[in-house]
Amino acid sequence: MEDLLARWDMRTFDEIRSDINAAIDRNNAEALWGLADEMQALETPNAHVAALNSRGQAAAMTGNYPLALEHYRLALERYEEQDYRLGIAYIIGNIALVYAKTGDYPAALEHQNRALALYEELGDQAEVARVTGNMGTIYSYTGNYLLALEHYRRSKRVAMELGDRSGEAATTGNMGNVYRKIGDHGAALDHYRHALALHEQLGNRSSVALVTGNLISALLDTDQYDEAAAHLDRQVSMRMDDPVVHAEHKANRATLAKHRGDLDATHGYLVEAMTIATDAGLRDKSAEYHFMLRELAEQRNDFADYIKHNNEYQRLTEEINGKLTAQKMTMIDAEKRIAAERAEKDKHRTLLYNTLPPSIANRVLHGETVNDAFENAAVLFMDMVGFTTMSSTMNPNDIVRLLSEIFTAIDAIMNEHGVMKIKTIGDSYMAVAFANGEQQAAQSALSILQVMTDRFPQVQVRIGLHCGPVTAGVIGTERLQYDVWGDTVNVASRMESTGEPGRIHVSEAFTHALTRLELETGAAAGDDVSIDAPYHDFTLTERGTINVKGKGAMTTFWLERDRERSRRPRFTINRTGDG
Repeated sequence: MEDLLARWDMRTFDEIRSDINAAIDRNNAEALWGLADEMQALETPNAHVAALNSRGQAAAMTGNYPLALEHYRLALERYEEQDYRLGIAYIIGNIALVYAKTGDYPAALEHQNRALALYEELGDQAEVARVTGNMGTIYSYTGNYLLALEHYRRSKRVAMELGDRSGEAATTGNMGNVYRKIGDHGAALDHYRHALALHEQLGNRSSVALVTGNLISALLDTDQYDEAAAHLDRQVSMRMDDPVVHAEHKANRATLAKHRGDLDATHGYLVEAMTIATDAGLRDKSAEYHFMLRELAEQRNDFADYIKHNNEYQRLTEEINGKLTAQKMTMIDAEKRIAAERAEKDKHRTLLYNTLPPSIANRVLHGETVNDAFENAAVLFMDMVGFTTMSSTMNPNDIVRLLSEIFTAIDAIMNEHGVMKIKTIGDSYMAVAFANGEQQAAQSALSILQVMTDRFPQVQVRIGLHCGPVTAGVIGTERLQYDVWGDTVNVASRMESTGEPGRIHVSEAFTHALTRLELETGAAAGDDVSIDAPYHDFTLTERGTINVKGKGAMTTFWLERDRERSRRPRFTINRTGDG
């Protein structure tokens, strides 16, 4: 009962995903961990991948980049198994951000380029703009400001073409950051003001606070203290969820107080900034604020405070440098382990795809127990007549080559008509068209005869077709096989074995299903019958009654290509047997 109530209270995938997106926007790692567990509890493939991505995001936010990479890699594998290219591009982009955070900018750019190529193939221009902007940020990190601006401009142009004002605002703010780094304060201020106006119009509260902080810093850089003070007063009432924004607000307050000569207030604001940064685990910011406090202590002739903050600055700097080195080493170890695991999984995946049909292999890879039942399926058997005798006079290499060429050609026919190859046994071939696939099976059989006549005239084949209920599933442990069973399979095999070389022998049940008509015993020979079907260029001629092992007397038909009616929506049923 408790389990039932728990399931009743479970939220939907979309509800949880909405909260995950909100937590990502707020950089709320703690919420992401909990939401990932809630998403995982839905126990669906999509929920599983969403949970992996959420954990990756949470780990990245807290600086645990090896763990973030591991979760992203697992999510990427799931998307690759599903061939979900949009998801693949998204996760590759997240992996790129991890590399950027750890200073591996070449790998970051490589992954961003892969994500960009996928989004361009998919025609997702919004994501093209976003990834292009991310590439600009990476170039900015490496000091290549010209390339950074080039990518930002391209990103902004696409965003504007799409009417994506939020993307335009974000990219404009990033361009302001680059202009500030290269000392073009006028351009930086112009871009910050434009970005701020857009974010305010859109109601992006967190972004408004972020850009306002950047604008204040740029104003202080250019000694525009009055305007900086006005924006600082406005920023107090803004949403500052991001600890970086909150800490920088206090640091900018300190800079303004120092300009005004109030060193006590400067000290107080810097201590607040350092406390916020320390509590949030922002070691680089903590080191920066200890450095500023050290300089302030020197100005105030406070030797004890100078020693304290100098020691903390030195300690944090060493820790940061050591942590970056350790992270890179851990990343290398994680990469090696993940690569080994991936290689093993790839080996298993390759084996499955080599032994099972792709759709079945995908199900096995997802952990599904494949056990299917179909109310109606069309089964095809083909056998090479006299091949054993003919092969006795052939070189073994020639036998293998000939069989390989024939079966490869037939495989292509099955793929063309949407029929699943089940197996080959010696010189025999079995395939099934599931879910009322009589037309596909018929066209496949006719194509086989055509290919054999055109390309392999030295070999004649018999083909048998029947339809009805079947059971299918994966069997084996070391070498898996997808097989089909049931009386329908046995009858299709009998149709082949009782047929004639160069002909397609079909059951009455197959004929009924193929024509979707009830055949009347007294129908005249050669009657034309119109049907509603996408194509029919064949005739069905009654063979007569034959004895079939295990089934007794059965009325069967010959299926043949009607070349005069090729690709026309009519076919002929000849009721008079031809022996």
